[in-house]
Amino acid sequence: MSKKSKKLKLVVASIPLGAAAGIVIWTFLKVLSVMTKCLWETLPQYVESPFYTLIMCTIGGLVVGFYRKKFGDYPEEMMVVLGKIKQEKWYDPKKLWILCGAAFLPLVFGSSVGPEAGLVGIITAICYGVADSLKVVNNHSSLSKATKIITYQIAIATALICYAGLSSVFGKAMAGFPTFDLALPQGIDYLMVIIYMIAGCLLAKFYEITHKGCHVVAGRIPSVLRETVAGFCLGITATFVPQVLFSGEEEVHHLMSNYIEYLPWMLLGIAFLKVLLTNVCIQSGLKGGHFFPLIYAGVALGYAIAMFVFPANAAEHVIFAAAVVTSVLLGANMKQPLAVTLILLLCFPFRMIIWLAIGSFAGSAVMSIGKNEKETT
Repeated sequence: MSKKSKKLKLVVASIPLGAAAGIVIWTFLKVLSVMTKCLWETLPQYVESPFYTLIMCTIGGLVVGFYRKKFGDYPEEMMVVLGKIKQEKWYDPKKLWILCGAAFLPLVFGSSVGPEAGLVGIITAICYGVADSLKVVNNHSSLSKATKIITYQIAIATALICYAGLSSVFGKAMAGFPTFDLALPQGIDYLMVIIYMIAGCLLAKFYEITHKGCHVVAGRIPSVLRETVAGFCLGITATFVPQVLFSGEEEVHHLMSNYIEYLPWMLLGIAFLKVLLTNVCIQSGLKGGHFFPLIYAGVALGYAIAMFVFPANAAEHVIFAAAVVTSVLLGANMKQPLAVTLILLLCFPFRMIIWLAIGSFAGSAVMSIGKNEKETT
């Protein structure tokens, strides 16, 4: 077979492989969405109990505990996955279904985490599975760099097309990022920027402290019991403050339209409680990402401060406050201000990029200075 024929064969093979990848990801997210609605919206209509949330979260913790005991510590955090790829140049695609289950269970049972950590592992496993399949098509011969680029791009494009096609026919698999209206600062907002930045840094520091504390406490509890206790803590808290459940993605959508229903001190408490419960879940085994929960916590805190300071016309200030507080919080947490700025542009209008960048870089710089001083001491 000529080289041209081999390349054509690989290109043709990459199309169904890419399509399969898109179908797997869409199906995972769609099933997650449907099952979440069944457990948390439909079933409670038939099971009327004030303890429903407590029971469901505790059962979820128990199920996750046994799953982790059998299959291992999954889903792995994004940096762990990237570290394995960097060191081993490999991520086992045979574990795809284990990764799907490990990502699915905490999310469907209401864990206060985001889907991004699980999706990184799932997508990475799919990518290496596609790469292995292409090698088989190529008779286990190594692919040239140019061939890799072409076939992978075709596979990715096909996956995106399939995902978009399924979403258009059967509905979106997930709600997606919230989209805020444009809110340019007024004169008084310039004076408030420092307050917003301090608030974002304080919440980031609270995340850091609770992250370490929850890690120490969780490490002293045996497996299965650890996850069950975390589910119980989540359930009893969510019974009184249901906003701590789930990733916070849909809660941000609700807050944007209905923030007037909350008192400022309530949103303040929800912001810190969300951060605490996210760390409890992650460190105890009800694992997932912390990106979406932190966005919700930052938005809630920004809204709370603006409502405190501007009770008469809070609507003119809450979005700007949320943008600055959230960018500072994520910048301090991720230490990658440019990436934070670009990601937050999915939520906030492009004309707010300057303030998103200022907040992200400021948060990253402040937390880095504090860390360097501590190491020096």
